[in-house]
Amino acid sequence: RVRRFAGALRGLGLKRGESVAMLGANNAEYFEFYFAVPSAGGISVPINTRLAPAEIAELLTDCGARILIVEPQFVELVMGMRATLPDVEHFVILAPQAPAGFRSMDALPVVEAGDKSDIDDVAMLLYTGGTTGRSKGVMLTHRGLITNTLQWAAALELTKDESLLIATPMFHAVGGLNSIAGALFAYPTCILPRFDPVLVFETVQ
Repeated sequence: RVRRFAGALRGLGLKRGESVAMLGANNAEYFEFYFAVPSAGGISVPINTRLAPAEIAELLTDCGARILIVEPQFVELVMGMRATLPDVEHFVILAPQAPAGFRSMDALPVVEAGDKSDIDDVAMLLYTGGTTGRSKGVMLTHRGLITNTLQWAAALELTKDESLLIATPMFHAVGGLNSIAGALFAYPTCILPRFDPVLVFETVQ
């Protein structure tokens, strides 16, 4: 699924070093996004869905994304702000059917070959909370993500038999980077749609 996702992005003309943004909730598709974009040579840009439309538009303009991946529940939000997104050329919905102005991920042509990333290329752009000023994009390289994950595992003294629970938003560093760690170590990874105390403890049990 990641390979097909990456091939679909290449089919849209994604070039090495270009940003691909996503508006989505916690699910397997977000997990795929984190791996498909960098493997296609691009930079994954998770967008905080709790931001105001003007703030989302500002981040999309800042990162220069030509491709925006949208989950169905955020289509109405995006439709209402399209006039403020002149740089976005492709609005891709993660659903079999696409409303006007969107393209379905399932229907995109797949291009297998494309530019490959170098280990020191930027793989992800994570925006800060902006609590002390304007939100800033933090550039994380492939090497940095791998190193961070190895340090995380060493600090927590993890074994090969762990399971990983994702309950924080996957557009956030905690949810996103832990997702990457789960795949790197092949841990069974459970993704919850949101943090809810009862749901978390029931799932842990």
